[in-house]
Amino acid sequence: MKKAFIIFFLAIAFCVALASAWYFLRELPEPEKPQMKIELNKVLSNEMSAFEGEELLQNRLERYMRHWDLRGVQLAVMRSDSLLFCRGYGIADSTQMQPSNIMRVASVSKLFTAVAIMKLEENGLLSLQDSVFAPGGILSDSLYTQAIGKRAKDYNQITIEHLLRHQAGFRRDPVFSANDVREQLFLNHPPRYEDYVGLVLSRPLRFKSGTSQDYSNFGYMLLSEIIEKASGMRYEDYLKTEIFAPAACYDMHIASNYYEQKRENESRYYVHEGDGKYTEEYNGS
Repeated sequence: MKKAFIIFFLAIAFCVALASAWYFLRELPEPEKPQMKIELNKVLSNEMSAFEGEELLQNRLERYMRHWDLRGVQLAVMRSDSLLFCRGYGIADSTQMQPSNIMRVASVSKLFTAVAIMKLEENGLLSLQDSVFAPGGILSDSLYTQAIGKRAKDYNQITIEHLLRHQAGFRRDPVFSANDVREQLFLNHPPRYEDYVGLVLSRPLRFKSGTSQDYSNFGYMLLSEIIEKASGMRYEDYLKTEIFAPAACYDMHIASNYYEQKRENESRYYVHEGDGKYTEEYNGS
C-alpha cells in the first residue's frame, strides 16, 4: 500500500512539473528560422530561361532592338509574385547581356521614391498633407525660405501629396539642363542641389498648387530630401534597408556619372548614334 502511494505521488509530481514546464515554455518566443539571403542577380543566367521554341521570341526581340538601335535589353516576365522568365539580349558592354547585369531605371525611380514616402507615412513619420515649405514644414529652413522670399503665400500651400502627384506648380524643371543652369548662374562647377533649389523657387508658381498637373523631376528631388529629413538616413540607405531588402533585392545603387565609375556588373550606356558619340559634360567637353 505504501509503495502504491509513493508511485501515485511521483506520478502526480511528474504531471505538475510537466504542466509547469509547458506553461513557462509557451511564453518563450519561437526561435527565428534562419533566412538565407539569396541575391537573384548572382544566380540567374540566360540558360535558366531557355525553352523550346525560344527562337521566335528572340527574333522579335532582335527586330525591336534593330529598330530602336539598342545594344542590349533585358526581358522579365512575372505572374503574381513568381518570376517565370528573365533573359538578356545583345551586349551589356563587351559581354553577352545577362539577367545579372544592372541598368539605370531613369524615372522608374520615382515609383521607389513614392513607395518610400508612403512607408514613412505608414510609420507615422510624416503625412501626405504636411506642408513642405510653410513654417514648421519639413523643408522650411533658410535654403528654401530665402529662395521663396515674397512668394511664401503661394509656396506655403504646397503639400507632400502635391509633389507626389506633380501638382506643386513649379514654373521650371531644369534638372536635365545642367549646362543651361551652369551658364545662367555663372557656375564654375556642375549645378548642385542648392543651385536648382535657388533657381526654381525664386520664380512664381505656374498655377495654384493642386489645381493642375505638370511633370516635375525637381519635385521628386525635393521628395528625396524629405525622405532623408524624415528618416534621418541617406536616401539610398533608406531605400536599400526599408524598401528593397525586405523584397530580397540587394543590388540597388545610385548610379555614378562616368564610364570609369560604373559597377562591375553594370551595363554600358549608348546613345542612338552609336560609338563615338558622347554625352556633353557640364564644362562643355
